[in-house]
Amino acid sequence: MPLPVPQAVWTDIDLDFVEALPRVGGKSVILTVVDRFSKYCHFIALAHPYNAESVARAFFTDIVRLHGVPQSMVFDRDPVFTSTFWRELMRLMGTRLHMSTAFHPQRQRARDVRRAADGAARARDAQGTAHGKATTSG
Repeated sequence: MPLPVPQAVWTDIDLDFVEALPRVGGKSVILTVVDRFSKYCHFIALAHPYNAESVARAFFTDIVRLHGVPQSMVFDRDPVFTSTFWRELMRLMGTRLHMSTAFHPQRQRARDVRRAADGAARARDAQGTAHGKATTSG
């Protein structure tokens, strides 16, 4: 699926890593951050090995502080790295991140939706059974 066309600067960005570079000042990785609207780039030097926390700190310092939080990010990393990155970024911004467990929702709305779906399924099953009895007895 193609990405939507950005409508403003620094609302939609791409992130990528350039690795296996010669070590300069203890750093051998570059995090590239490209604004998809203007094509303006930031190049952030990182030490190797890097982790999600160090990337989040660099992203916060060099991108969020200057341009704000983007609306969308294209980020080619595994889910564990991405999850840790977001947790650290939220911590740096002072935002509490609450995660719910699948099938154990803490929120009333999720519980209500699940109850409604269960009720609809029971009603459908009951209607099908009643309809089946009517056709077999006739």
